[in-house]
Amino acid sequence: MKKNEKIIKIDPNWAKDKIGLSNNVYYKNDIICKFFVKNKFTDVYGNQEILILKELKVFDYLEIENNYFCTKIIKHKAFKTEEVKDQILINCAKEIYRLHNIKIKNNTKLREPNFLKTWNFLNTQKEIFNYPNESIILEEVLKFLNKDLVYANNDIVDGNILILNNDNIKIIDYEYGGINSKYLDLASFIVKRKLTKKQEDVFLQTYINLSLDFDYYKFVIARIFTAYFWAKWARYKYQETKENIYAEIADWLVLRGK
Repeated sequence: MKKNEKIIKIDPNWAKDKIGLSNNVYYKNDIICKFFVKNKFTDVYGNQEILILKELKVFDYLEIENNYFCTKIIKHKAFKTEEVKDQILINCAKEIYRLHNIKIKNNTKLREPNFLKTWNFLNTQKEIFNYPNESIILEEVLKFLNKDLVYANNDIVDGNILILNNDNIKIIDYEYGGINSKYLDLASFIVKRKLTKKQEDVFLQTYINLSLDFDYYKFVIARIFTAYFWAKWARYKYQETKENIYAEIADWLVLRGK
């Protein structure tokens, strides 16, 4: 039966998991549903999550409609950067490498995410800051942003990593995903959490050892661009919600790009 978010919101049997800028998530028993939000930001960036879920067969069970999807809750341990062991970081690198090496289907309907269009949109907002050398960084990242395409998540935060049995890794939440340079995906893992230098090295060296064609310069540029991009997103979130936590997130994201 088709789900209705207005009904779910007032149904005491459904619990709110997350109410966000681009989606609202609810769960009941072993089912979790994500409803997509339509606003100025999502209109610009676009959302290809349903296409990716279908193409990559991310979940065994999937109920899909135009504005939402539901799946079964997967039993897992939470990924917490401050507690994570080296082996989990190694497994993350291996899983991301596996994702990047899935052959893109000839008839794929996926496209490159609208990073440039979104960047320009964010820069028109009143709470957005300009960051050091950002025009140069943008010029450099555009040279490879949409080349050597891979399936990418682009938002590999702690909550989007599930630790399964035997410490295997599953990556979820592809609303910012698409097909683009692998370096943006790797940068999102590094930038969007407070890893120690040792943790960064463990993760990145594992990926580099698996890869035959790793370009460190492209990674450095992608890292700075990713830090700036998501800092601008956080400033926009602060503009929309007036919650100080997002201004604080923007500040430390910029530092993570260094």
